Amino acid sequence: MIIVCVRTRDEEHRIGQFCEAYKDADKILVADGGSEDNTIEIAKSYPNVELRHYMERTFLDNGHWRNNDAAHANFLFQWAYDMKPD
Repeated sequence: MIIVCVRTRDEEHRIGQFCEAYKDADKILVADGGSEDNTIEIAKSYPNVELRHYMERTFLDNGHWRNNDAAHANFLFQWAYDMKPD
């Protein structure tokens, strides 16, 4: 099984092109970190996409938040590993 992994957050301008490039993979795992645009809807339009929401947040002093990059990546890699890819 060939699995492609991607982390996203507000990537509607790129996710379609990404999924199209990997349309022949068995699975595209999308770990979305809180998109507020159409990223999720676009990704879900591809039949080989599986999507999970990554909800861990790091809050900044200015009131904004971001995803912890390492934890977000590990969330995605563990998900892929559990699927037992080639």
